[in-house]
Amino acid sequence: YNNLLTRLTLGKSVNLLDWYDRIKSLDVKCILGSDGIHPTREAANLLARLLLQQISLFEDGVVNG
Repeated sequence: YNNLLTRLTLGKSVNLLDWYDRIKSLDVKCILGSDGIHPTREAANLLARLLLQQISLFEDGVVNG
């Protein structure tokens, strides 16, 4: 899906955050709660920080132009 999404966003003002790439080295217990579906507070905080970083880069014109 990542390759398809990357192709679909070419030439558009869209930034993709590869969540899997960012968490693949982390222990699954740090990422998913006891139900195995919902993110832990730690993972949610990480995602929030990464999204804020992406938004800041986009607003600063660093990403896509």
